[in-house]
Amino acid sequence: MSEDHLSGETSLSVEFTENGIKAAAKSRAIAAVERLVGNVADLGNAWIEGVTTRQRAKNEGERQLIEAAARYGIERMGQDQDFAERAFGNHFRKVASQQLNKDAVVAEALNDLRSQPPSNVESTSGPNEISDEFMSRFEGYAEGATTEQLRERWGRILAGEIQETGYFQPESSAHNRRTRRRNSPAF
Repeated sequence: MSEDHLSGETSLSVEFTENGIKAAAKSRAIAAVERLVGNVADLGNAWIEGVTTRQRAKNEGERQLIEAAARYGIERMGQDQDFAERAFGNHFRKVASQQLNKDAVVAEALNDLRSQPPSNVESTSGPNEISDEFMSRFEGYAEGATTEQLRERWGRILAGEIQETGYFQPESSAHNRRTRRRNSPAF
């Protein structure tokens, strides 16, 4: 038969100290409440540990898949010259295409700035540099600008950001962006 950890004696002790009264009690009810609180805390910890363990396992699995795919690709490239040439050619074409798209967007932005140069106020107000956050996001869009229409649109956006740095920042409120757009040429 297992030992009942709640079977302790019921007792009450009181001690008078210089600072007041110190009381302690032992009973099945107090022991049960203490156990319940501990189990609730342990349940929360177990849930959090479960989420963390699953995420770590998922991350580890993804890492192993990426490493295995890289090993396979490297082995295949070493064994199959035609495959290696196709892989390199495809990668080079993709990178070159992205660069050509970005160059075309920048050319469109320069054309837009030449046709509508910033005013003296626009060119001297605001930050001196475009934010890294804008440029990182913008670069991804510019790389995918495969049509003349997209290149012109992204060029106008870049020109607008150059004219009024911070215009397309996410911290701008939606109201401010709407107000600015009403007063700006349409993109």
